[in-house]
Amino acid sequence: MRTWVYTWKSSDGLRHEGEMVASNKDAVYAALREKGIRAIKVTERIQPVIRKGFSGLRKRDILCIAVFALVLVVVVWFFAADNGSSTSPQNQDVVQAGIRPGDAPVVANPGLLRAGGQTISSAVIQLAQPRPRKWLELPSGLDFAKVFKHAHERYLVQFALPGVALPDAGSTLTSEIAQDFYDNLNAGIVIAEDDAPVVAELKRIVAGMKEDAKKYLTMPKGIEKLGAWLEERQTMEADYRGQYAKRVLRGELTKEDVNAIFSAMGLELIP
Repeated sequence: MRTWVYTWKSSDGLRHEGEMVASNKDAVYAALREKGIRAIKVTERIQPVIRKGFSGLRKRDILCIAVFALVLVVVVWFFAADNGSSTSPQNQDVVQAGIRPGDAPVVANPGLLRAGGQTISSAVIQLAQPRPRKWLELPSGLDFAKVFKHAHERYLVQFALPGVALPDAGSTLTSEIAQDFYDNLNAGIVIAEDDAPVVAELKRIVAGMKEDAKKYLTMPKGIEKLGAWLEERQTMEADYRGQYAKRVLRGELTKEDVNAIFSAMGLELIP
């Protein structure tokens, strides 16, 4: 016999609940009809899983517990295996090297490492993690051909600083560059041990632009659309900055207020 909860409505429109012990739901409905009660809903009251110790468990209860235990064992084994791999000697070297969480260490080797066609004397190679675009004070005469391995990266970098075109990085979107997007967009950008902090940050910005460019690969003429969007955005940012700079010159806004806006947008501040 099982316990059932039934709901019924009285003549005044109020809902009421009651309990009845019966073998099944049909028996509950039949008993209620004999009492002149028309039930709206009848549900079984779920009893606690363990009622009389383990001897009170039903076969269904035992099966549920067994499945839960099996799942728990698999989860524990998975995390134990994952922690074991993360504490391998190579990863311990990475942790000891003090790499910042923002950059992913991908190789640990006490010897000379070759990445992007250059030999780097370092125990760890870092892959640049995506960062949003912002103004950077780049060193003069920076050779972007040495900083970025792939042609599409050298194309993207000219749009890396909001509203400011990099004169030494200018290149038109040729068919070769478009093909390089398809061939090498998923390639990581290596941060070398001797990279200046501002160069490392520039690489992170370009890594973020590569992520944004991925959605254009599946579009018809997607790379052409990407190029048009980059140029339009750069022009809009430059116009926006110019308009606010003029308002400062006219005395309509203070330099401090405008620089606060520029800082939030990643634009070059007014000196």
